[in-house]
Amino acid sequence: MKKYTVGYDIGITSIGWAIIDEDDNLVDLGTRYFDQALAAEESRKNVHARRTKLRKTWRKEQLKNVFSDYQILDKEELQKEGYLSFTANHKQKNLDPSLDEINESTIYHLRKKSLEEKVSIRELFLSIYNINKTRGHFLLEHINFEKGNIKKEDFYSKFYELVEDYVEIINKTDFEEKVLSIMFERTLKQKEVKNLFQEVFTNIEDDNNSNEKLRLFVEAISNRKVKFILIDENIEVDNKLITLMNKDDNCVLIEELINLYNMI
Repeated sequence: MKKYTVGYDIGITSIGWAIIDEDDNLVDLGTRYFDQALAAEESRKNVHARRTKLRKTWRKEQLKNVFSDYQILDKEELQKEGYLSFTANHKQKNLDPSLDEINESTIYHLRKKSLEEKVSIRELFLSIYNINKTRGHFLLEHINFEKGNIKKEDFYSKFYELVEDYVEIINKTDFEEKVLSIMFERTLKQKEVKNLFQEVFTNIEDDNNSNEKLRLFVEAISNRKVKFILIDENIEVDNKLITLMNKDDNCVLIEELINLYNMI
């Protein structure tokens, strides 16, 4: 049996190797590059920021569900453009005329009014919605936001439920194996998404532009900047999900994409 010698060159963002046999013949060599590791303190900050966003999103959805479940508001009302935004009344010229007019200059004036006077349902909702964004951490002790408690199958199910109205996935088995499963484990780079899609859908016709839209969905959930108008002509947004998380007037599609992003 031949003996081999292996040499390693270990760096911060790469590892190189070379293998020679006992006659000093080169057998193999190569280099593998990877992202630079984050310092422990920076990593902890990122985890804290992510959990904060998860909790904020969870609280917002719970409040919507309470108003909907108790039939104070229906879901269609909550989905109206500008309904969830206090500033929409002051900035949007073509606001839905069915929305209550709000005359207070700031959300804090509206909150004070809601404590002292009779207000409309929307005014009440906006007041609580604003408070809810930064309150309620102690209520979440029984909620585990760690990824380890999210099943891959649940992520797949939510993903398909969201995209089925926009795309038709013909090669679903390969797509799950070569794209979704990887995306669930780690963030995909934009070039990596394109390469994976070429591998999965190279020989498949795309008459309805489904593959392109599907790729944009994957890039969005991977927190890449996406022109959402290419998915839905009614959504004139061009940004990353992590930026859109801080907005109160996102459409339903973007809110659902944010929920998917929070699962990975």
